[in-house]
Amino acid sequence: MKRREFVALVGGAAIAWPSVLHAQSPLPRIGYLLPGTMASHGGYVPTFLRGLEEVGLVKDRNFVLALRFADGKLDAIPAIIGELIGSGVSVLAVGSTGAGLAAKRATTSIPIVFVSGDDPVNIGLVASLARPGGNLTGISLFQSEIIAKRLDLVCQLVPGEGTVGVLINPANPVSKADTITVEGAARKQARQIVLARVTIDADVDTAFASLVESRAVGLLVQSDPFINSRREKIVALAAKHAIAANYPIREYVAAGGLSSYGVNFGDSYRQAGTYAGKIVNGSKPADLPVLQPTRLEMVLNLKTAKALGLAVPNLVLAQADEIIE
Repeated sequence: MKRREFVALVGGAAIAWPSVLHAQSPLPRIGYLLPGTMASHGGYVPTFLRGLEEVGLVKDRNFVLALRFADGKLDAIPAIIGELIGSGVSVLAVGSTGAGLAAKRATTSIPIVFVSGDDPVNIGLVASLARPGGNLTGISLFQSEIIAKRLDLVCQLVPGEGTVGVLINPANPVSKADTITVEGAARKQARQIVLARVTIDADVDTAFASLVESRAVGLLVQSDPFINSRREKIVALAAKHAIAANYPIREYVAAGGLSSYGVNFGDSYRQAGTYAGKIVNGSKPADLPVLQPTRLEMVLNLKTAKALGLAVPNLVLAQADEIIE
């Protein structure tokens, strides 16, 4: 999507709306906080709006959109949520686990729709999937649950005993659980792993330097707002150092990455839009069960595999839902 089309679509909503407009607008105000940058997460705005349209709500006709980006800065999220709440939103949709937790701490009255990569019951977002209770509901991606499968794909693409790196953001509230899961999966694969931690831009180059020093042949990339918003740089560094990587979302592969396995983020944000619309139309979050993905997709870039000198096993080819050539 071209930048001018995107700006026209959201109507400049990424900029704080003047308070006088808040007072004059008779329309419900929907807050939408995406954890990455406009470049990395802007494509999820049309899908969110599509979900709202599915329940009869059209932007600027039936509601006002208050759009914000956290630019991958987890520590900025509470202040952004506070600003959105203070602006008088009728419902708040947030696109990460950390944002969901921050929103829950910020309000018990404003309805919240989350998109969470972790089990929302285990981390305390909701009481149960079927009956969330309280003022939160949303979509659970269960990203931590598929780490073992993703590591297995890396091991199939680079068989043997070579070390596999794990790019992870320790500031992410699910990182501890992700680390435990990947360590257990690595033991079953009899593979050595090395953690490469990133929290700021400068860490990305340092992390890859450590992977090269460790002679990592493969890489598992955590699903994290900061990491996902730097995907083009990460893909470029993986190519530069000839590291076979598996990513959490297909957008990495579209940017030249080797492989991905996980849910379709775009569809998840569409579902978030549908839930936000239902709440505007009168539904209560407590009555809307947390949705779970019904389909996972594996995407493979054969051009990148060839550049890395990899012979992709037929079993991996057979599992691919999409092959980029």
